[in-house]
Amino acid sequence: ASSPVRSACSSAACPGRVRRRCARTQNTAPEAQDFRPGQQPHPAAAADSLRPRESQPQTSWPRALWLAAVLAIAYVLLGRLAFSFSVQEGYVTSAVFASEGVALGFAILYGPRVVPGVLVGQAALLLWSGASLPVSLAIGLVNSLEALLGIWLFRHWKVSPALQRPRDVTLLLAMIFLILQPFSASGAMAVHYLLGALPAPQNLPPAWTHWWVANTMGQLLMTPLLLTWLSPQARPVRQHRLRIALHCACLAALIGLIVSRVVLHP
Repeated sequence: ASSPVRSACSSAACPGRVRRRCARTQNTAPEAQDFRPGQQPHPAAAADSLRPRESQPQTSWPRALWLAAVLAIAYVLLGRLAFSFSVQEGYVTSAVFASEGVALGFAILYGPRVVPGVLVGQAALLLWSGASLPVSLAIGLVNSLEALLGIWLFRHWKVSPALQRPRDVTLLLAMIFLILQPFSASGAMAVHYLLGALPAPQNLPPAWTHWWVANTMGQLLMTPLLLTWLSPQARPVRQHRLRIALHCACLAALIGLIVSRVVLHP
């Protein structure tokens, strides 16, 4: 059905000057426009364009398999680099575990289809380091579930991968500190304890702390860098990207220093 303004303007009794005025009103007033089913009015559409997308296009399976392979290789190589610096309590490192940061960044950017790369990469890393197959697969499954949880939280909280707002950075930090890494450390320690991968049960608390610190610093260093450089949703300027990466790196270094001095080596 046409609007009242359009019907009045189409009347033959309406003078030419009035018809032109009606046409201008029709083009400028949102309430006088015709809208198709499902179409939003102009103000709502403008407001909606400013919101981050709730869902991203699904990565195609061929591209997802290729990205999962890249993720698995990067996970193994970065993990071996961390293990070369420090290994505590079995297969737990106190060094910056950058593999976790790369895994979370890939999962957020490319979706659940690349998460098998986390499972393969973590399992291959632990097998290479001497762990048993059950332990390697179980911890790989825990970290895969952590990546899926990160994807869900990112979309549920409507965080922009470009991290252009303080809200986005704050939610990312809260996600890493309070949810993802406590989940990962607790799951990994449960696997270590149930499958006998730790020498003694009393080593669980320090091992949990080492795991949490190493993974947290790895995600603080790598995830914001990957998100701000590779996000397709926004293209912030280089200074903004470097500033975010520098702030997260400083925060990770400060946390590592405090925890190492106060918690791990009081």
